[in-house]
Amino acid sequence: AHINHMIREEADSDAAFVEKICKDWKVPFLLHKADVLSRAKKDRISVELAGREERYAFLKSLNTDIILTAHNKNDVAESIFLHLSRGCGLQGLCGISHKREDGIYRPMLNFSREQIEAYLIQNNISWQEDATNADTIYTRNKIRHEIIPRFLEINPSFLDSVSRMTDILEKENDYLDIELKKYFWITEENGMQIILLSELERMHLALQRRAISSVVDNLHDVSLILDLKDKQNGKLITLSGDRIAAK
Repeated sequence: AHINHMIREEADSDAAFVEKICKDWKVPFLLHKADVLSRAKKDRISVELAGREERYAFLKSLNTDIILTAHNKNDVAESIFLHLSRGCGLQGLCGISHKREDGIYRPMLNFSREQIEAYLIQNNISWQEDATNADTIYTRNKIRHEIIPRFLEINPSFLDSVSRMTDILEKENDYLDIELKKYFWITEENGMQIILLSELERMHLALQRRAISSVVDNLHDVSLILDLKDKQNGKLITLSGDRIAAK
């Protein structure tokens, strides 16, 4: 399943390259074209986010039992730096999971880009290089080409260290999710989500943050709601996305 983001002149030849491989290997080929630049402008989001949303929407529309993506060990480190730059909690530091609840699997997370390229060369398999991968106007590419190489200078095994860290944090993340399920802290009424303060205040602060972050979009909103619970009844605050929270 190949997505043409219609950003580069070479995009059509990339699609043709993948189609030929599928034909040679007798694999069904599915192509989706998406005007990502127009989508980003229309929705006022980054090109990277627009592309990601288009990719996953297309893959999920295929109604397959399993979706495999080619994310690798380098992608994990890049994602963690992206999350750090925007502010994140434990979930953000877990990077990219091997398996998601919606049937998306990442079987190549244990391999670095260098290992994958070495395998391709050894087995005489050609590949296409996305020209935009070198363009540091994109945040992820800036991290890839300017930040991660610095860490590799400090520790040549940096990617392995990140991989071990994410394995540890994923287990701790899972444990907190299990703990959170012990509380009946949220309900819904007339289309409104209602957080039950009596239950929330029984939790450790770490669980309070985790609970609230599951219903709002960013850490700033989490902080606003945590502050709101100590205000007088009737107090209103505006969250991102024009949502309202009331005590």
